[in-house]
Amino acid sequence: TSNTRSVYWSKKLLTLWEGGLPYKLDSLALSTEGRSQLGGVLKEKDPFGAKAAYDANTDRMLFYSNRQDASSSVLTLYEFNSKFRLVSDGYGMVSDNEGGKVEVKMPGLALISDFAVTDNYAIFVQPPVATNGMQFLMSKDPAKSCVLESKSALLHLVNRV
Repeated sequence: TSNTRSVYWSKKLLTLWEGGLPYKLDSLALSTEGRSQLGGVLKEKDPFGAKAAYDANTDRMLFYSNRQDASSSVLTLYEFNSKFRLVSDGYGMVSDNEGGKVEVKMPGLALISDFAVTDNYAIFVQPPVATNGMQFLMSKDPAKSCVLESKSALLHLVNRV
């Protein structure tokens, strides 16, 4: 059910969604080849965002994942070069898949669905959402336990790789 957005990058066609791994498609037949862990970058249960951002200045594609629970969230920003490899640390080295990604803890339930990039930052807006933790965990439809609060949203500037 990966049908939120499609991205063609480095001769690979992916479909993205908020619920899990992206799907790889045959770019000519448009047939589904299956879920993709992006060459081992993602683990089987990793969530992956449904949005990508292209940086034309560096010829890089950026994606994000967001692991959420009722009281906290962890956002991971991934930056890939034109060969769909995680970018290096500036010295040409990528060690244990830690290069090319940045992890940031966010307060509360961070419902992130889009982002923008500048030369130095990825920009995320976190709406002020509150939830009943037990109801969120036990419900068949956890989104029904979310309430938009009348507070200001948070703006996160995440350093790029």
